[in-house]
Amino acid sequence: MWKQVVEMSFLQRGVIELALLAFVIGVCVGCTVTRDEIVGGYQLQYEFGTERLLLSADGTYEQAFERSGASKELNKGRWELRVNGDQTVVLHNPMLVADPFGKARPAPLRESGVALLKVKKWLGTVSLILNESQGLRFEKRA
Repeated sequence: MWKQVVEMSFLQRGVIELALLAFVIGVCVGCTVTRDEIVGGYQLQYEFGTERLLLSADGTYEQAFERSGASKELNKGRWELRVNGDQTVVLHNPMLVADPFGKARPAPLRESGVALLKVKKWLGTVSLILNESQGLRFEKRA
């Protein structure tokens, strides 16, 4: 009797572990994102305003920031997809609306460098990570 109970619990544990592994594999299948999947509109909501990013198939982008109760700031530039283990969207000459901690800048800063956005795909939804530890990510809009 005891042997059957122990064997049954090991069997149940094995089934649960197998199901969990299948779930993780199923979620990560297709974790690599194609350029076509990345192209499109994204939005990042801050406490102080909304930033929108439109990545076009021709390698250009449009960036707009609207501070709560203020006018809209616009920026345009080029973007590219880099793959070095991780996939990264590189924005050339971006407009920076927040500091590295997600706090508002007094005025958007036009940078003559690059911004690196790590590409993530979770349950079919593409996100561009600005600062993972601060939870700052552009979510793709449908």
